[in-house]
Amino acid sequence: MLDAALVRYHPNVYDDTLDRLSHADQALTEETLAGLRLVRNRVAEPGDLARFVDSGTTDSEPLTGQITSQRWKAVPARSSGSQSNSAQAWELARYRAYQNRLAGTAIGDTFDRSTTFLLAAAARAMATTHTDAPVTR
Repeated sequence: MLDAALVRYHPNVYDDTLDRLSHADQALTEETLAGLRLVRNRVAEPGDLARFVDSGTTDSEPLTGQITSQRWKAVPARSSGSQSNSAQAWELARYRAYQNRLAGTAIGDTFDRSTTFLLAAAARAMATTHTDAPVTR
């Protein structure tokens, strides 16, 4: 949610914070966040997260307890169904990012990586005069 708010209300700060990273760290951060967006958009109920986490239980069992040491598991791509071409491209890009940056990695590592960037961007956004925020009426 913080990622979405920063992108929407402080896009210049978000981009500038990314630009301050090395090219390798930019790619890692952008793909990690894109992979997390895929998870966010596919998890509607608490039990849905089990499809993404290699917990040693079945996908239908809800996750309990601390999961930061568990790993993201590879997930199949969803069929595009009746999605528009742009929606299909959006989903495919996030799916690839998930497979490249999240699948097989520890959940805690993923959130450590994301949190570092998001906290830096949020701190910079809070320090601005909100000149890059869209005007709402």
